[in-house]
Amino acid sequence: MCDNAKRFRAVRSELAKAYPIQPRGKFARHLATLAGLLSGIVCSKSVNLTNVASEVLDGNKPSSREKKFCRLIDN
Repeated sequence: MCDNAKRFRAVRSELAKAYPIQPRGKFARHLATLAGLLSGIVCSKSVNLTNVASEVLDGNKPSSREKKFCRLIDN
């Protein structure tokens, strides 16, 4: 089991540094989803969304996270 919460915070903070202003609102939510996707890929060592969603730790079900990541990729 990897320390995904610590990795998620590190990825999210580094993504936020790439923008000149502090992300707020919907943009911050999209940034958090992207950070979750990236940390899940690293932790699961796979790009299969089912495996990635099972590694991300937020308050949602893995199937909901999988749909969220799929929508992010489609957009």
